Amino acid sequence: MVGFCSFWRVLDELHINNLAVLPEYRRAHIGTALLRRVLEDGARLGASRATLEVRRSNEAARMLYEKFGFSVAGGALGVGSTTTSSGTVRRSMTSATCARGRW
Repeated sequence: MVGFCSFWRVLDELHINNLAVLPEYRRAHIGTALLRRVLEDGARLGASRATLEVRRSNEAARMLYEKFGFSVAGGALGVGSTTTSSGTVRRSMTSATCARGRW
């Protein structure tokens, strides 16, 4: 296994819990394929929107998510950000609405 993506769906919302690719396989479009598949599966299950959290410092992940229409929750820098007990800053992101199962 070189990567995985896990999610859960509640009503019409898909929450992406984790997306990971082994370092030596990054930049090979595996993350793109995984995210696309999870979003398509979520749409088939009835999800019309998706959310996730990403570390502020993880620019590669943020760029991937933005390519799929995700944006920072609230739309403003700092809004939707939380700091965990370990000091890790995470940003909540939400996607554009799913249209006919296509993200």
